[in-house]
Amino acid sequence: SSQIYVYELPFRDPAATGGSSSQICGAEPLIHGDFRKYNNNTGWVTESAPQRNTPQAFSHFSYEASGHTLVVIDIQGTTDGKRDSYTDPQIHTVDGVGFGLGNHGRKGIESFLATHMCNAVCTKLGLPVVTGMRDKHETSGTGAKAKLNLLGL
Repeated sequence: SSQIYVYELPFRDPAATGGSSSQICGAEPLIHGDFRKYNNNTGWVTESAPQRNTPQAFSHFSYEASGHTLVVIDIQGTTDGKRDSYTDPQIHTVDGVGFGLGNHGRKGIESFLATHMCNAVCTKLGLPVVTGMRDKHETSGTGAKAKLNLLGL
């Protein structure tokens, strides 16, 4: 189970911060191991790090499970070969609202779709095959929503 901490940092001079008297930030425990980046928020996918199917499949799953309204990308973290620990993701939404300045909206989602290549985990989850820049895809699998129901989510 992961723990996340929220800190409120008071400012001594609110005028220097546009009138805000404090800033909220999040922190998490140090993740040990070799840190790897698997994809980012502009469509890049790693080719140099040892390939893992889970990060790309998770991004694809998030797109399908949200009804094509968002995608969780910028997957990075560590693995010990048995367990992955990911941190600091970015979310793109169709309307580009929320989740900070890294939310590139529809363009960010299209960048993910343009570079994603389905893998064995996508197949095992029954995710539709992504075919580049599209909102059309094969629906030969059982679909992410059905998998969510099977998982009790």
